[in-house]
Amino acid sequence: MGKKQRKHKRFQELGKVAVPELCIFSGLLLDISLAGCCIRFPAVVEPDLNCDYEASFSFSNKQVPSSCTLIVHPCWTRYENGTTEIGFEFLHSPGTKALVSHIDYLAGENTVNAEAQYSYV
Repeated sequence: MGKKQRKHKRFQELGKVAVPELCIFSGLLLDISLAGCCIRFPAVVEPDLNCDYEASFSFSNKQVPSSCTLIVHPCWTRYENGTTEIGFEFLHSPGTKALVSHIDYLAGENTVNAEAQYSYV
């Protein structure tokens, strides 16, 4: 999905994501927003675009909820060098509250970093 079409800001975030119904290997979280994420799997994976999957996220930052489980729906796939990137949309899930806390943390951290770039001593 093009960046201009997105309603929510995406944040580059590293983490592991397990989607056992889709791949036996954990995927690498590349970016995340309130609405969805992009995950790279270390294998060729062919998701059913008509199915929803349960995904368990383990975030690299431990200052906020460091994990959550969300229901995700695949929107697109991209294959490159034996790996698969999949864009997922988040559906309402029990882990939504933890996701919102994590995104709020990332948004605040992003603001602090931007302000630090322009501060003068």
